[in-house]
Amino acid sequence: MKLAIYSFLLFFLLFFGACTADQQSPSSALTKGDENELVNRYMMQLIADPQEQAQIDQNKIVNMLIDSLWDFKRTESGIYYQIKKAKVPSSGHPSLDSWIRAHYHGTLLNGKVFDSSYKKQEPLEFRLNGVIAGWQEVLPMMKKGEKGTFLIPSELAYGATGVGKLVPPNAVLKFDIHLLNYEDDPDDGF
Repeated sequence: MKLAIYSFLLFFLLFFGACTADQQSPSSALTKGDENELVNRYMMQLIADPQEQAQIDQNKIVNMLIDSLWDFKRTESGIYYQIKKAKVPSSGHPSLDSWIRAHYHGTLLNGKVFDSSYKKQEPLEFRLNGVIAGWQEVLPMMKKGEKGTFLIPSELAYGATGVGKLVPPNAVLKFDIHLLNYEDDPDDGF
């Protein structure tokens, strides 16, 4: 029954979206065939009757991707991501022991910003092994200068506890991250 409801909602969203599509949207570069292929790929990832938090998170992420028609890749742990290559390519990737300098913008799936180094006008510096598991997984996939968008399931973010009033329990988080630099040697940062 839920699959039928998801199918109807998907049809409605696609039909309505086609009637009101914004030329600036990420999907504007996709052909109709590409859109259909993308939606079909994501529909196959929906879980009909989610019982566990990981399954609920999966459906939240997939529904967002269907709505936005963004083409994301998926890790084995359930993080969906896009990484944009740097204009000036670099070699190497940070490790868990690396010191990181990055700008980031963190939102809930409803778009509410809960934290942003851009708003603070200063990048964050931290040791990678001291942050949430989702960041520990995605930052080593990036190179200096690259930007990425990451949809992180709650169990790889702040889990059932959340973070005060900023991040509710079991929240899937969206991060836009710009890896400015990393260092493997220093013990105390940059």
